[in-house]
Amino acid sequence: MTNGLPREVAERIKSDRGAAPSNDKLDDIRRYAVLMRDYEVEIADLTERLEIKTAALNVLKTKSLPELMEEAGVSSIAVEAEGNNPAFDVKIKPKYIASIPKSLDPVKREEAFAELSARGGGDLIKTVVSFSFPKDSEDDVKAFLEFLAENFGDEVLIPRPSVEMSVNHASYSSWLREEWEGCAKAGRPMPDLGKLNAMVIRLAELKFKKER
Repeated sequence: MTNGLPREVAERIKSDRGAAPSNDKLDDIRRYAVLMRDYEVEIADLTERLEIKTAALNVLKTKSLPELMEEAGVSSIAVEAEGNNPAFDVKIKPKYIASIPKSLDPVKREEAFAELSARGGGDLIKTVVSFSFPKDSEDDVKAFLEFLAENFGDEVLIPRPSVEMSVNHASYSSWLREEWEGCAKAGRPMPDLGKLNAMVIRLAELKFKKER
């Protein structure tokens, strides 16, 4: 840091000034403003390029490579080192994604919960009971908590609770993986992904080889 500025910024300002220092504060303000504009333009450009490359990478990982390797009948392939880039293996692995979000259509939510229970995953379903108090009602909240601790009390008006079921998406996805692979191995009927609001995708992964 130089004069409170990151070194890169200070060096760019010094380079813009040239050999002759300036005592004009307005001149410095203009230079700082121009530098700020330059950084904003550069960041916007980098962000756009990152989004484009990320989208292209996702297509390669989830579509292009899995489809080509499936057509070739291979699940993995080795790629030799090239220049300074190390050798690596490409492997196709399944990725299990399952969730029952609040935004899902209520009918489909109920169907997903029912299918999950029917396939033995009912323990994943949690019922959440919550109470909503208006703003600045700390005293009521405190009294309500005391009421719950004592189990009884008629001096507190209990708000109408909201009751909803939920499933942790990470636990649900893990369950789907075990269920899917178990059914495939045992020859049992495979899970209905549509009813479970889940999907199984093929994902290309890179594993770099260590240099000897």
